[in-house]
Amino acid sequence: MDRFNTFKLFIETNRNKLIIVLITIVIVFVSTIMFLNIDRKVNMKTESKTFSNLNLKEDTISNQDEKVDDVKEYYFVDIKGEVISPGVYSLEKGKRVVDAINKAGGLTEKADTTFINQSIKLSDQMVIVIYSKDDTSNLDSFKEELVQKDELYNQDLKNDAYIYNTETVIIPDIENKNTTSNTNDGISQNNKININSASCDMLMTLPKIGSVKANAIINYRDANGKFNSIEEIKQVKGIGESLFDSIKDYITI
Repeated sequence: MDRFNTFKLFIETNRNKLIIVLITIVIVFVSTIMFLNIDRKVNMKTESKTFSNLNLKEDTISNQDEKVDDVKEYYFVDIKGEVISPGVYSLEKGKRVVDAINKAGGLTEKADTTFINQSIKLSDQMVIVIYSKDDTSNLDSFKEELVQKDELYNQDLKNDAYIYNTETVIIPDIENKNTTSNTNDGISQNNKININSASCDMLMTLPKIGSVKANAIINYRDANGKFNSIEEIKQVKGIGESLFDSIKDYITI
């Protein structure tokens, strides 16, 4: 009983001090809890920001990789002659002559693409010349003139889309009744075109023979076998006596 009274007396005597101590303990406890919560939130924000920066860096690297992959190579080509807007154009690698023609506004009404291979892939510094119908009206003399100029004045005539280059074209020599060529494909020992083996392009070098008649000769050859004589070529649709007279001195079997 004495101990209880003593404790009671101590509390009554030191009541104010005890209240202060208790309040201090509560404040310290609450402050500690609040500090811990704030520190945890700060850490969470820091981690979130670090993760966000990491994602940003990954996205940046990914975008840079995509940009590298998206880099395209372009060629500059010079297109002249019968197009709406001649000039130098930049076209993506892999494009073809027909794309360059379209880039230049398309063909004029005077254009003749008989001697132009529109399917050729472009190359850097390529020169494309689109000839007019007046240029090609006399087929034989035009081919001969182009080839001769291409041999002698290559810098003046350069046309990278020209079908009849100096490696494949046959130049008829009317005066000497023979042909000259830089290739042996379809050419006999006497320098005449072998109608049993000549390609379409080779046949088209004959006087008055265009793509239609050249293909007709090949189709006849495929259907009926080799020609037995040069005269048999008159059996091909579109080749009559007059046309045969024009080509007979330049063909063989």
